Amino acid sequence: MSLVKELRESSGAPILDCMKALSDEEVKGNIKAAYAWLRKKGISKASSLNNRSANEGLIGIKNDGKKGIIVEVNCETDFVARTESFHDLVANAISTAKYIDEVHMQIPKVQNVLDSEVPNTKHCFREMLADSIGAIRENISLKRIDTISASHDGVLASYVHGSYLPGRNMGRSGALISLKYIGKRNDAKDMLQDIAKKLAMHCVAAKPRYLCKNAIPDSDILQEKEILKEQLKNSGKSQIIQDKIIEGRTNNFFSETTLKGQNHMIVDGNPKVETYLQKMGHELNGTIEILDFVRYEVGGK
Repeated sequence: MSLVKELRESSGAPILDCMKALSDEEVKGNIKAAYAWLRKKGISKASSLNNRSANEGLIGIKNDGKKGIIVEVNCETDFVARTESFHDLVANAISTAKYIDEVHMQIPKVQNVLDSEVPNTKHCFREMLADSIGAIRENISLKRIDTISASHDGVLASYVHGSYLPGRNMGRSGALISLKYIGKRNDAKDMLQDIAKKLAMHCVAAKPRYLCKNAIPDSDILQEKEILKEQLKNSGKSQIIQDKIIEGRTNNFFSETTLKGQNHMIVDGNPKVETYLQKMGHELNGTIEILDFVRYEVGGK
């Protein structure tokens, strides 16, 4: 029992897991081998902390012009999020996701990143995460990952806001956006890249949730209307007036939450996003289309 106690104190793992580790056929009661067994299983100190709230962290982005990867890694405190070691952990999550995408030709997801070996190391990301938890003594988790690709005739842009360390493409919020140009100007790409960058910055600031009205799930629209109905239920207004108010506020919901429908693009004149795209497309003697975008904010859904 003394070995179990020693392993429990050094690893922070639950007693049952310590007993399993020490009784494993390959471990044979060796304390160092048992600790390694716990690490491989993603147990150790991480298990004693994983019920603690982790709402701080970083958004990290890798954009090579063809494929963009965005990740969110959470920790408990802003102090840890600012450290270089935490930035390195986020970078390892990104490089692992990139390896999965390029070498294994799979879509990077939280689970396969956790289970995959970090490039140029002999450790899977789950082990690296457990080591960081043990060293920092905070709950740390890989929350989410998304990827976006550029079309052959388009561009991919990214923007990160609220960075802590210079030269690291990581911060409190970030966005990736993919644009397509339909036209015959051979010199359009540089201008298109600038447009995409401004749109990525707009995404971070204006917080769109959907690309366009048609991209909103029916369930989200229904939920919004139910909320509006509940708010007006005891208003004393006639049903006809209530229906008109609901229609107007639902249209506001569309314009506030969809990227293409948003007003006040963050450029000179503050045009509507759709108007800005039309204007810039006209300047390029063609049309510009937003293919996809993704926006992350620390602690978001």
